[in-house]
Amino acid sequence: MLKRYVWIVLFASVIAVFQFGGCSKKSNENSAKSPAVTPANASETVKTSTKAQTSSSATGASRKKIEKTSTNEAPTNNLSDAIKKSMTALQIQTPTRKLQAMDFTATDLNGNQVKLSDYRGKVVFLNFWATWCPWCVKEMPSMEILKANLQKKYGNEFVILAVDAGESVSQVKKWLKGKDLKFHFVLDSKGQVNGMYGVRGLPSTYIVKKNGEILGRAVGARDWSTKAAHDLFEALLKE
Repeated sequence: MLKRYVWIVLFASVIAVFQFGGCSKKSNENSAKSPAVTPANASETVKTSTKAQTSSSATGASRKKIEKTSTNEAPTNNLSDAIKKSMTALQIQTPTRKLQAMDFTATDLNGNQVKLSDYRGKVVFLNFWATWCPWCVKEMPSMEILKANLQKKYGNEFVILAVDAGESVSQVKKWLKGKDLKFHFVLDSKGQVNGMYGVRGLPSTYIVKKNGEILGRAVGARDWSTKAAHDLFEALLKE
């Protein structure tokens, strides 16, 4: 009977990993250098990385507000039916109340300082990822398709800002070789930005409206080339 119970638990654990499609740990050679990440289960209580917890008490309070998300309890009365439909299809969680995206400064691959507030007035696809995360890598081609299609119509009003978790410039540049990905890549070497946003698993994506308000977040990989994704961001770009 005990053996049967153990096998059931193990089987359920495997199913959970595949269901949520998130990255729970790094490859062996990089595990000591990057912030901890967990399976992309938004309802699970998980400790954030030690480095992420060094942010100020004010930042911690803001992080807790972001973490309090639920598809069911979020007020969406001010959203159009098209946006609501797309968010449901993409399983995007919304904050329990209006919430401004916290500004941060990060370094891009060319050594330039980039602020989130630099993109105010644009729709920002804020993606947290790492090269060692297979699910992050898997969703990126669909992100590129989404970006290319939207920028044909709306130019640079749509931006993908990809925040790498804990890796070096050389690691990211090496990984990018031969890949047709034209995002704005920045580095979060100490896990501070991940901590600010309460990132529990990779990939995690926050959708930031033109006015800097967080529309919602997607924990785990998505196919961003779908009609639902295009409809969602087109509706936001037209606001």
